[in-house]
Amino acid sequence: MWEKAKQIVTVVFVVLFFPVVLLFVLVMKLTGNDKADLSKEEVLAYLKRMDDGEVDEYGWDDFVNVPIKNAELDEVREKCFEIWTEAKNGYLVSDDDYRLNEKGEEEIKRLIKRVEGSGI
Repeated sequence: MWEKAKQIVTVVFVVLFFPVVLLFVLVMKLTGNDKADLSKEEVLAYLKRMDDGEVDEYGWDDFVNVPIKNAELDEVREKCFEIWTEAKNGYLVSDDDYRLNEKGEEEIKRLIKRVEGSGI
């Protein structure tokens, strides 16, 4: 008897919960709340960490994989994604080392200047 009751509760929960979650995701997408609301200073902090060699796979994953509401800052994020993922272009020391080589360091310094000079 308890097994049947558990099954009924589970089915009711799934039937009621799934549409609510689906509606929530839809509202988030339509209102643009699926993007990070990072400030200029927060983006600069990420860039300066990379410039200082404080780079690891996980910290950058959060930054480069979540779009930013501000279009100009999101362009910077996309460029960082390119630097981070395209080791073959010579930005990283090697595929398994997260340190930037000279070309990558120059690119990050350029992005820092771009963000610092912007009127965001």
